[in-house]
Amino acid sequence: MLDLDALGRPPGAPDPDTGQVGGAWESLAPAQHALDERAVKLVRSAAEIWTYALLLLASAGAMLYAQDWRYLAGGLVIAAGLAWARGI
Repeated sequence: MLDLDALGRPPGAPDPDTGQVGGAWESLAPAQHALDERAVKLVRSAAEIWTYALLLLASAGAMLYAQDWRYLAGGLVIAAGLAWARGI
């Protein structure tokens, strides 16, 4: 039985007609979504690679702004070291 009158009552409030606590909406189980482990690994790897790319872009922007190549070299060394340490 679908108790649409329970929508206006706070959770746990008894039904004034029957005296029962709760309605159809409170008996529904919450949705559980299971993500594929490969998809999670793929998204994390992609986020990590984008982080390295943004690091290189930021160091290139700093190089152009300061007109000094050492900023780009430093960003390249940091990104390459992190990628090598993570096995990418």
